[in-house]
Amino acid sequence: MKKIIIAAAALATIAAHGDTLLISRIDGNEGAASTQTYGVVLPEFELWGFGVDGLAPSYELGRLWPVGTGVFVGGYASWWPHQGQLYLEPFVMFQRKVGDISLTSCQGIYIPLGDGQLAWFSADTSVTTEIAENMQAGVSAHWWHQEGYSAIHFGPSVSVRTGKFNLSGRYCPFGDSQATWRLEASTTF
Repeated sequence: MKKIIIAAAALATIAAHGDTLLISRIDGNEGAASTQTYGVVLPEFELWGFGVDGLAPSYELGRLWPVGTGVFVGGYASWWPHQGQLYLEPFVMFQRKVGDISLTSCQGIYIPLGDGQLAWFSADTSVTTEIAENMQAGVSAHWWHQEGYSAIHFGPSVSVRTGKFNLSGRYCPFGDSQATWRLEASTTF
């Protein structure tokens, strides 16, 4: 995990300009190890690192392109060293504001190159509204499906923005298995 942090910091230092987004998040569920995620999003590419306690980190390199108002399409090459598996990951992100309501949906597919299982997932699907200046709250869901296993989780979410810094969280106690949660901090510069 330390290598992911160093790589993310190095990329941010080298390429920092007005369109750089740094993301750090922790995902967890009751009874399991948490996942730490770090991302550097530049106009030219994105680099993500994912680490679960006790496993080698996984990496993703790719990009999303705008194809319409609030619609981004692209993908990533994903390397999971703990499985010795390389994946192609087509990805779609939809963000739209309708009146006071914000809609977001982030969907992807892991396509294994070689052995492995195809997996469909939603990293986040949410409906939120502004409840105070720079604060949104609503409902968030995420799901995962692969051969032999499917799960969907949903529950409340909240985000707070101050300047270029955003802090968000979700707690999803409803769904197919243990409750899940996410805490995310992001900043642009």
